[in-house]
Amino acid sequence: ATSMDNNKKRVILRKCLAFAKGKGFDADPIIVKHITVTRMTESIRSDLFQYVMTRRQKSSNITPLLNFAKTTSEIGSATQAVKAAQACTRGSHADEYISDFLDLINNTEAESVRVAAGKAAGELIGASENKEKFSSITIGFYDSAVDDSAKFALLRLLGTAGGDKASKVVNKALASDDPALQNAAISALGQWANDSEFENLTSFITNTDSNKLRKKAFAAAYSFLRLNSVHDSADLADLWRAFSASAQS
Repeated sequence: ATSMDNNKKRVILRKCLAFAKGKGFDADPIIVKHITVTRMTESIRSDLFQYVMTRRQKSSNITPLLNFAKTTSEIGSATQAVKAAQACTRGSHADEYISDFLDLINNTEAESVRVAAGKAAGELIGASENKEKFSSITIGFYDSAVDDSAKFALLRLLGTAGGDKASKVVNKALASDDPALQNAAISALGQWANDSEFENLTSFITNTDSNKLRKKAFAAAYSFLRLNSVHDSADLADLWRAFSASAQS
């Protein structure tokens, strides 16, 4: 399956690897090591991450997959490795892996890898019954981030976590003079874990002098009201009224 020669059976071999079980031994370390270490074209390696490792979904594969993503120069393969690692977290506790994905956000130069790591972290936080507990660790990575793209990605994740600590950081960014930072803060508020920050979002829509940011915030508030299912009907009606009052046309 890793051969660089033209192989018409490659699709069948991928399926075999995706569901293979060792008899008396663990097949996963052998498979993931071979895919991450063996010399092959980037397209073949990416396909193996996508079609094999995303299906094996074993938590022990997460560390080698993310280690590969951190060290390789193959951006496409690294991105698929992160997506495969995300697939391996399903059904597991976020506490065990969230730091690894947040660290990758801070330490990759590839935007596609950062986006994949952010999506994985967001899914882990969103699946937790206590999302707020992830705000402190996310703030820690946010404060230590050097790259602006990493800071923006981590700021958006604070919206998924929510809580008072996250609120202070996000609203400070919203009040800054940096449009890019404000844009990320708006995204965070638009995916907040509950209704507690909605008033701040509609207040920004009403008071900002930036037409571009106003449109961004308006769209974020609209998406929040349509997609968030945590409201009861009475609260939701009040939120829609507050939102409609911020419209300018």
